[in-house]
Amino acid sequence: MTESKKTVYVIQELPGTKAGAPKINIMSASKYGEFKFLLPEFSQIIFSPGPLIFKLRNLLKNYTPEDYLLLTGDPAIIGVACSIVSDMTNGRYNLLKWDKQDRMYYPISINLHEKGKYKMSNINFEQDRREDLDSVNEAGSLAEQVVKLQKLEEDFLKKKMS
Repeated sequence: MTESKKTVYVIQELPGTKAGAPKINIMSASKYGEFKFLLPEFSQIIFSPGPLIFKLRNLLKNYTPEDYLLLTGDPAIIGVACSIVSDMTNGRYNLLKWDKQDRMYYPISINLHEKGKYKMSNINFEQDRREDLDSVNEAGSLAEQVVKLQKLEEDFLKKKMS
């Protein structure tokens, strides 16, 4: 069985696209899937959002929980796109977030129906209130935070097994 290619749904064409010189480079996001651009650069919601919502619903009809949204353009349109995808996937979808410091995209999985307990594998941050977690918050970048959380998880598992 062949694995289907994931799609990165780029909500709006990038500023400068129409002039032939996009102002931002999103090529690093292509490692998460094939780009599908949904709306032209200058799209906006003005007085009647109905037609735009209908168009976005149609353009996002093949979105799966394994695909990604790349949030570009008008914030109102971004909100509508996230709402549509959430409605289709029972509140579970993926975003790509740009980290200015690391200059790369990070995947973020959204679950709107999460019950409030955040777990990274076996760490329950509501019960495990170690001072070590302060060092995670002090990390300079998202990548450093992930590394520190993974280290905490490993230490926690070692401690639990001994």
